[in-house]
Amino acid sequence: MAIDIALYSFDAQTIGTTETDLTSNTTTLQSRTAVGFFTLCIDCNNMTATERYRFRIYEKATASSTQRVIQEIELIGTQTTEPIYTTPGLPMGAGWTFTGQLLQGTARAFSWSVRAVT
Repeated sequence: MAIDIALYSFDAQTIGTTETDLTSNTTTLQSRTAVGFFTLCIDCNNMTATERYRFRIYEKATASSTQRVIQEIELIGTQTTEPIYTTPGLPMGAGWTFTGQLLQGTARAFSWSVRAVT
């Protein structure tokens, strides 16, 4: 098994009020089919007390099924105590992606990476 700590990554991606697919930096949801265990690592140090963001993980149950949310995370307010947030590693490969969206406050730039064990 190989570990890739930057399968997808971005050093300063601005996340606004439209849900953004992190793996492509677009508003079009992707359907990634690489097989492995994947996790999203986000540096949330720039968040302020008035902000709220939602990050979602999407996957398909089978390659021919519909892509759906399998986990949703909301981060609220300043994240200085634990500024790096990492999702659990999930086994995926049928059609997955990670997204981010601003729910309240000012759009911020985040550094993040999708890490993989394949």
